[in-house]
Amino acid sequence: VSLGAPAQITLTAYPRREWRGKVSWIAPVAPLQGGERVVTIRVSLNAPDPLVKPGLSAKLRLKISS
Repeated sequence: VSLGAPAQITLTAYPRREWRGKVSWIAPVAPLQGGERVVTIRVSLNAPDPLVKPGLSAKLRLKISS
């Protein structure tokens, strides 16, 4: 995961809509949880939308390189 990486977001409340943005923040620590590395990130949307509110569940797709 890198800053500026493109992201696609789908909200559980609006499964047929998709929002696009970019990774704008990456937590400095990625702890192990259940044997997996968990990275907390923040995504800034390209265009603000009043449907997108704090606390909504979402699916996030990131394009990452290996």
